Amino acid sequence: MMTSIRRAFMIILAVLLLGGGIWLGWTISHRGETIESVTTQTVVLSLQKQGFLVTQGYVTNERVTIDRTSGNPLKDFFFGQTIEAIGMVKVSSGVDLQKVTSTDVFVEDDRVTITLPPIETYGAEVLGDIVIVNKEGVVKRFVDHDDGYNIAANELRLSALRAAATPLVREQAEKTTIEVIESLVKGLVGGRESIVKLR
Repeated sequence: MMTSIRRAFMIILAVLLLGGGIWLGWTISHRGETIESVTTQTVVLSLQKQGFLVTQGYVTNERVTIDRTSGNPLKDFFFGQTIEAIGMVKVSSGVDLQKVTSTDVFVEDDRVTITLPPIETYGAEVLGDIVIVNKEGVVKRFVDHDDGYNIAANELRLSALRAAATPLVREQAEKTTIEVIESLVKGLVGGRESIVKLR
């Protein structure tokens, strides 16, 4: 009786040891595969697939005055035009990940370093309505009327682009871009530390 219990115990112990060895071997072999599968090319292709990635939208309230007068009071009375406009403009900026090459990604055992192309402006769009005050000369109002909307929208966008190019806004765009890319590559780098910087 004691021998059969001992024999059963030894069989159970052998099965547990064999199962534990198989599990341990499988775990080690698959962990090694995951680490080895992260290559420079894998990271580059994954980033390039994203295309232009908008990482920041800077919204600003702009006010512009467009003076289309000649300086001659008589001529301006008949043909001059002054437009004042106020509107909200969103400037989108980010990074063109299609420009990332294999020289921008360096994969090591414990970290991946990615050097991104510089931040670029994707575009500027007017949000909502534009408040326009349009003062036209007497003749211009009837012969060559221009409500001023298109030129006002264009000037508001240009003014917003200038505001978005200030060092403080640029610095924030760069910081946001690095954070977004770090988050994007987190699952891709197989548990390694990711270091993201800009050219």
